[in-house]
Amino acid sequence: SYTTNTAVEYLKFNNVKVDAIGGNGKMEDRKRALESFRTVKIQVLIASDVAARGLVIKGVTHIFNLDIPEDSNDYLHRAGRVGRAGETGDVLSLVDDREESLIKLHENNFKINIQQKRLYKGNVE
Repeated sequence: SYTTNTAVEYLKFNNVKVDAIGGNGKMEDRKRALESFRTVKIQVLIASDVAARGLVIKGVTHIFNLDIPEDSNDYLHRAGRVGRAGETGDVLSLVDDREESLIKLHENNFKINIQQKRLYKGNVE
């Protein structure tokens, strides 16, 4: 799985306007990053689980999971950042073979069906 810093550096290298907030970050850095995201100065905001707790940001249309939480409630909390107040959104999770059992666990716990697609050489199949 990717770390927050790895994801930020990769996106910046590919000219994506991005910032990140983490649980260990300074409050002023967190506020600056959130304001940049709200005002669309950045396209992507990466947040650790700790930093994302309690975040409510209108207009979030996509959540990307770079790893899969072991706890189903943590998975639900992440997914719940999108599609709030009647809005729609998508949750996309990058899953490796070791994490497939976690997806099945979350599906069973919430009685949902998570659509699976394969990513191969940069193409979704």
